[in-house]
Amino acid sequence: RLQIVDGIGFPPVQVASSDANTLDDYEEGSFSFTITDGTTSIGPYPNGIYIKVGKIVTVQFAIYSISVSSLNNSGQLRINGFPFSSQTEHTYSNGGAWFGSTTNYFATINGTTLAYWRSSTNSDVVLVNKTDLGTPSSMSFYGAYTYISS
Repeated sequence: RLQIVDGIGFPPVQVASSDANTLDDYEEGSFSFTITDGTTSIGPYPNGIYIKVGKIVTVQFAIYSISVSSLNNSGQLRINGFPFSSQTEHTYSNGGAWFGSTTNYFATINGTTLAYWRSSTNSDVVLVNKTDLGTPSSMSFYGAYTYISS
């Protein structure tokens, strides 16, 4: 006999299973993040949301027209405060990579930090800094990333 249900329900607190093939964790919520150059942080910004299904975490965040004058010119731009630590350093192109005719840009998530990188060849991969972006008085950061949590 077929029974129709409204959906799959998960308890409010994860009940971990010893079976790796059992889906036992679903969570969604919001998180605060900061933008940093490695030394100076600006924020926090409460705009991030996430959904976690098992070990797969998808985050979305957006902040528009922020003043970046407090960041130093040579510091490496990062977004800190993702809700779950990554299993290893992950490189993503879903919403996080853009490619130019001479320079490629992509993002990595390491721990709870997202960093933007640039490269024009295989041997010159470096973190993006404020100077790479010109001289804006304000910037916007937004993205959607999926990664594996630890």
